[in-house]
Amino acid sequence: MSTIKFSHIASTYNEYLDSLYAYALHLGFDDHSAMDAIHDVFYKLCTQHSSL
Repeated sequence: MSTIKFSHIASTYNEYLDSLYAYALHLGFDDHSAMDAIHDVFYKLCTQHSSL
């Protein structure tokens, strides 16, 4: 079982948030849905990382 450091997830989130947000908008998501989708992915990384 691999361990995940939440600080790594947090730094990845901070590093890529703007790019992921811009990409989601480019795909046609509205502002709220874009942020929701990004948060959902990172939430799952934090809570379900062992099953991913």
